[in-house]
Amino acid sequence: GDPFNGYEIVNYVAGETMVLSAPSAPTGDKNKEELARMVTKDGATGNTTWMFYNPTHSNAVENTFYVVHPTTAYAFNRQTYDGANTLCYWNGRDTGSALRVVECEISTLSEDLEALVAQANTLLEQIEIGTGLGKYSSSYENYEATYNEIVEYSQNIPATATDEDIQEKIDELQAIIASFSLNMPVAGKYYRIKSKVSGLYVTAPSNTGTAMIMESGANANNIFYWDNEKHFLVYGTGMYINGKNHAHYGYKDTYTFEESKTGVAGAYTIKPATANYWHDNGTNLDVYSGATHANCNWIIEEVTELPVKVSIGYATLYAPVALAIPEGVTAHTVTLNGEWATLSEPLEVIPANTGVVLQAEANTYNFAITTDVEFNGENDLNGSIARTLVTKEENKAYYILAVVDEVAGFYNPINGTDNTKFYNGGHKAYIAV
Repeated sequence: GDPFNGYEIVNYVAGETMVLSAPSAPTGDKNKEELARMVTKDGATGNTTWMFYNPTHSNAVENTFYVVHPTTAYAFNRQTYDGANTLCYWNGRDTGSALRVVECEISTLSEDLEALVAQANTLLEQIEIGTGLGKYSSSYENYEATYNEIVEYSQNIPATATDEDIQEKIDELQAIIASFSLNMPVAGKYYRIKSKVSGLYVTAPSNTGTAMIMESGANANNIFYWDNEKHFLVYGTGMYINGKNHAHYGYKDTYTFEESKTGVAGAYTIKPATANYWHDNGTNLDVYSGATHANCNWIIEEVTELPVKVSIGYATLYAPVALAIPEGVTAHTVTLNGEWATLSEPLEVIPANTGVVLQAEANTYNFAITTDVEFNGENDLNGSIARTLVTKEENKAYYILAVVDEVAGFYNPINGTDNTKFYNGGHKAYIAV
């Protein structure tokens, strides 16, 4: 409004669609039909604008004013009407007509509830509830009816609703939102780690001690075993990842998974204990403080089968998980019998932490991770999931699978000219008797 044509008076909650109205020309100060009331602005009859004047009565108080009907001398005045204090008109202007603006706190709880409902709706559209990585666990099915009631309530909050009523709905909805929890990787399993932005996989290079690289396509060097001590071991090489220097190397660092710091549904951040969060720079793996960059968001894929290469008709295998044996491959435990390594009858399943000899045509075979079985037989094979420097004990003999003079067999291993140590490859087995 303006000081010449008057002002509309609206209620905060009702908004500008509702205005304070009165008859076009009041005729008395206690006429019930002429009391001011809130009406819908569209199609309102009567007066909907008011004039503001400085007080003129004796003992007028600073910062007070009159609200006067624009076509008459009548001003608002507090009168006792039907036993209650009522806003009436009076053609006299005294202390009962003096009004003051008082600063007050306006409740925004209804707006807070509407915003929270919008947040919950967006969340439900983005996430997938269920088991497995990238999904969210929740008892949402127990809350669904309550959630729908809250949504309906927020769209038509009753005029009689108190702040306590609205806050109760907010608390209920916050509890529902808090029940959604991103499923985290479980230690003792194999994973691939893919950038949410580029779609490239974190991959170990062929040269140890150099930075991890970003590559497309799945292969043995981007399968990682997250062990029970939260180290990352590269399946294809048997080497651990050095978190501080982001290097494929023998040094062990511990890693933790957390939800995306930028609110990307189903995405994870990865933090080594000795460095900042993993970050995809497009070519290599580096780190970024705070994980607030989009390239710090990762997709975690659980690996369900391990590729195993057989190159000489035989291979050894040692894994911390039970493995199903693919078609075309037989798996055996080994016992020593004089000069011979005697193979057992073919196994139906390779138990976890059990060294075996594989027999197959030269190829790469995929072994599905399966439910563990108990092994009760004899077995002279040891093994390690990491590439390990084994120190020979004086009272034991050691053998590794190799080809000498075109004959595949178990032979005495040496490390250069040092016959007291040898390296056992990652996920490989050897004899120690």
